[in-house]
Amino acid sequence: MATFEREEAIAAGAHALDRVAAGDGELLVVVAPAGNGKSHLLGEFRALARRRRFGRLNALADEAEQRVPWGVVRQLIERPLLRRGIDRTPALEGPVGRALAALDDLAATEEALLELWWALAELSADRPMLITIDDLQWADAPSLAFLRYLLPRLAELPVLLVLGARPPAPGAAHRTLVTTPVGREVPISPLSAASVGALIASVVDRPVHPDNEHAIHEATGGVPLLVVHVAEELRSSGLDVADPTVAAAFTTLGAEGVARAVVSRLVPDARLVAAAAALLGSDATPARLSAVAAIGAEAVTVAVGSAAAANVLTQADGVVRFAHPVLREAVLSGLRPGERQELHARAARSLAAAGAPAERLVPHLLATPPGVLPDAAQRLYAAGTRLRAEGDPGAAVEALKRSLAEGAEDDGVRLALARALVDAGRPDEGRAQLRRLADVPDQRVRAERLAEAASATFAASGALPAIAELRALLDGEVVRDARARLVLEARLAAFCALHPPEAVRADPHVAALADRLEGRDRDERTILGIAAQRAFATARSAPATAALARRALAHGQWWPRDHDEAVAYGGAFHALANSEEATAARRIGERAGPPEGARRSLLTELVRAAIGSVVAWRQGDLREAEATARALLDTCVLAPDTPFVQGVRSAGTRYLALALIAAGRPDAAQEALEDHDRASRDWPAGVPHHRVGHARVAVALACGDPARAQRAAVALGEAERAAGSDSPVIPWRAYLALAHVAAGRADEALAVSGTHLARAQRWGAVSDVGAALRVHARVDLDRRVAHLEEAVRVLEGADARLELAGALVDLGEALRVERRRRDARGPLVRGAELAGTLGAVPLVERARAALGAIGDRPPADRATAYDELTTSELRVARMAVLGRTNREIAHELFVTPKTVENHLGRVYAKLGVGGRSELVGAITRA
Repeated sequence: MATFEREEAIAAGAHALDRVAAGDGELLVVVAPAGNGKSHLLGEFRALARRRRFGRLNALADEAEQRVPWGVVRQLIERPLLRRGIDRTPALEGPVGRALAALDDLAATEEALLELWWALAELSADRPMLITIDDLQWADAPSLAFLRYLLPRLAELPVLLVLGARPPAPGAAHRTLVTTPVGREVPISPLSAASVGALIASVVDRPVHPDNEHAIHEATGGVPLLVVHVAEELRSSGLDVADPTVAAAFTTLGAEGVARAVVSRLVPDARLVAAAAALLGSDATPARLSAVAAIGAEAVTVAVGSAAAANVLTQADGVVRFAHPVLREAVLSGLRPGERQELHARAARSLAAAGAPAERLVPHLLATPPGVLPDAAQRLYAAGTRLRAEGDPGAAVEALKRSLAEGAEDDGVRLALARALVDAGRPDEGRAQLRRLADVPDQRVRAERLAEAASATFAASGALPAIAELRALLDGEVVRDARARLVLEARLAAFCALHPPEAVRADPHVAALADRLEGRDRDERTILGIAAQRAFATARSAPATAALARRALAHGQWWPRDHDEAVAYGGAFHALANSEEATAARRIGERAGPPEGARRSLLTELVRAAIGSVVAWRQGDLREAEATARALLDTCVLAPDTPFVQGVRSAGTRYLALALIAAGRPDAAQEALEDHDRASRDWPAGVPHHRVGHARVAVALACGDPARAQRAAVALGEAERAAGSDSPVIPWRAYLALAHVAAGRADEALAVSGTHLARAQRWGAVSDVGAALRVHARVDLDRRVAHLEEAVRVLEGADARLELAGALVDLGEALRVERRRRDARGPLVRGAELAGTLGAVPLVERARAALGAIGDRPPADRATAYDELTTSELRVARMAVLGRTNREIAHELFVTPKTVENHLGRVYAKLGVGGRSELVGAITRA
């Protein structure tokens, strides 16, 4: 068909393909009412991609399959494997095969998203890729979830994603995808009257009278599909479009009338087969059409041919489909309720007899009265379970309610329904169901269901009502068994931790409860983890905090199973590492891990990287801190946007920026903070988020801006107090004192620094005491040397080796100022050596300058280009030397191929080599 008034849209697609060919992913969105030519435009994009030798994947969502999990995604990744002459073995053994396997694993939704991403990375590895998805408004929920996951990561792949959809209604599931600022909209409008005339003329091969142009434009609304059908009708009927009287035949039709007219002219068997195809979607094979339409196979063949000749149906790959959804809707609108129910019943029986997955039967069973299948209740329960697990709780609710209507008596169905209601955004209904199901003799089961009900209250009304509900349950002794009560106590502690005033109120109770727990199960560990976190926040005492954290972590036997549990785990680990137990924390982290045989997951990689970054920063190893923080942030790119991921991304940014500042790279630290600000623009406020302010203050001081540093320090302190926290490990008072010093406010600096030192001494972690003494020496100049000598003494053997190096250099400089040159040399030499091993370039330079000032020869700088490589860069370089491809390295390290490419680029620059061929020699020589 000729293309009219789409030149700008086609040009937009061509420009996007050219940009993607340069390596950056992009999104185009084509939103238009049905029949306006978006499907044709997507076809034009595919033709452009074919000429540019792009790979091409395409999918068409179908209303009949909206409740089939992963239907759209399966079209994208399975269809290439079905082409004739293709050896499917390599693909099935690689990322594509792993993705397909993950789709069948009910417990692997997060892993499925990651594996699908890797499948696209693999499919687009050798050439750029065009992916087109049409009629997105009918896509299934899990496929939409994957697209939402893909969009913020699209720039990492050489992929042009084009989404075609009808204008979304408010609240439509696909609305956020077609209105996202990430993409560019390609507008298309109905055809003008002139183009309607030109399109008809191209079909009938005769000029069109202006009156007919306007009449047909009015009748069809300028919808290209309907214009073509009118043109075909004109040609077959022999009407002369040059005759102005022909217009009278169209003035009263309207766009919907044209579609109905096209369908009404089908022969009876063709209309019946079309109706069956409208209900079956991709299940519309000739054999199934025969069963649903209740006509013979030969009659189906004739009927499909007749409908195809009328441009209503098409057939490809053994499946019969509609030429356009508008025609499908016209067929369905012409069915009487009884006809439609009977067709759905036949479809359900046919699919069940063929062993189709339970979820494919759901739309048919829901459209019929109960009793169509003898085992409908069990099938609907299975379908509801899968639909919820795959991310479509709304469909799960429908299936599970119908399962009960079909006679299901099992409480498991009612429990599944309650959970689906909560997930589907109907928490009040789910809560009521859960409370009813909690009326059981088993105390543990009762507690678990009541805790779930409280979570539903949290989802519906927020933390305070949920906290009140749990307190009422505990006070009323609805659950009497001590072990079972811990289920409610753990949930209460978790909710209180999210609401600072309630966290402060709950502190005495949680602390008393934690003191008698050993960390034997998830509930005890959750309580202990939150208690450790709060003990750290309130600076209860480092030894007491460490004891709680050790029990929470079960000495390395606990490993979080999900993101919610990871929050408590991360809090316990953070508390332990910052309680002068960084070495013990590292050992526990090395010993802990998921159960033997468990599949690698993003959660595992995130937890390991988070552990590494907090320990490395606490111990002052700047290269390791930068490497582990970057690894954490790189892995976050592939992770779903949960509160845990948001928290570790904020923490990773803080440690990365602090490490970069200490290494003498404040500009790079500022870039890291700006990246975080862009990513976190829509996140809710939280403790990890506001603690990024720790790095903001440090950047301001490093850049010589005391006014900005003071504002940032005050903001950090206010946020900490609002969160019920005042730990010296978050040293906002120390930074505020330094800002006062820089601004010449000595008295204010001394007062603030003294308060910070007192809190550090009460906390009792020698790393923090030594760090506070270093700051106090900057403001109490009369006793500067004494404070620094004490700081060095305190920091000997402490976790914070960077603070020890700084204290040594500070002491050497102070002694030099007092003209005690001989005494100054030892601390300066030792401080320079220690700072060099840690990567603290500014400290090394200060020490060397001070040694030069006292007439001493500075120690030789033994650093090489190889030493400049971070741990992550070195790991990537070694894997590259072994011949691993960027994709293989990325998959092994749970990062994107573009991240590997960036690492290698920095390696080449630091080592002065031109590429992989020279890298082997450079690494070997080093």
